[in-house]
Amino acid sequence: MPRSYSASMLTWSNLRHACPENGHFADPRIPVSSADQTMHPCRPTAYKISAMITPIVWPPSLSGNYLRRTHPNIAKSLDAGTMKSITRSSIVTLREITANTVRSISLLDVGSGQDRLVAPNAFSIAQASFHPEAWFRAIYADETPVGFAMLEDWSLVAGVTPELWRGGQYVALWRFMIDQRFQQSGFGAQAMRLLIAHARTRPDAKNMLLSFVPEDKNPEPFYQRFGFVRTGDEDEGELVMCLALDTLPRQADVT
Repeated sequence: MPRSYSASMLTWSNLRHACPENGHFADPRIPVSSADQTMHPCRPTAYKISAMITPIVWPPSLSGNYLRRTHPNIAKSLDAGTMKSITRSSIVTLREITANTVRSISLLDVGSGQDRLVAPNAFSIAQASFHPEAWFRAIYADETPVGFAMLEDWSLVAGVTPELWRGGQYVALWRFMIDQRFQQSGFGAQAMRLLIAHARTRPDAKNMLLSFVPEDKNPEPFYQRFGFVRTGDEDEGELVMCLALDTLPRQADVT
């Protein structure tokens, strides 16, 4: 998976990268010993993360910010049809993207300096068309689209042995972003609660995974509010976190 970004936060995404030579994926989850399989699913172990294959590079011309600069009249017209009055108390929902809404979702983008950390939504939507394990939704506050999320969920793929992490099935946060105009409004937290609730409904999923870059103002405290803990795994400088889905919801997960 290529890198993802979540309203000032990096998320799980790097544990599988497309291989340009053969179109397959690298599997970085290589246990040092079988004894690790018996340990708590989210606690640090001596797992080795294999070398990543060259990450996917997305065309910047697909970004919402670029589209707004080059096609301002189209962007203005689309905004006029979708941008409604919202407040911090607006209700957040996850909605399927349709032929009528895909252009508006493609215009959503992060702020300056954040764009290198997340693929454009148009790229993610196109990529999901070729990955049956991808589950993606637009994030709405009331009737206004404010973000985008995509999960890796192998229970969606019939007749295929699911990918495993430490011997168990999982759901992974692949992409997660909130548009720059709506960050710091609480919409990311509400969307995260919904994504965790959805992950808990997936058949046989034991854990929810994500990752972050350990830089200043990193999102680890945000994730900890929902019960995510470090696993001890590191992937290209990103620290992997895990939420055991059979645990009771944390307070931040239910309020």
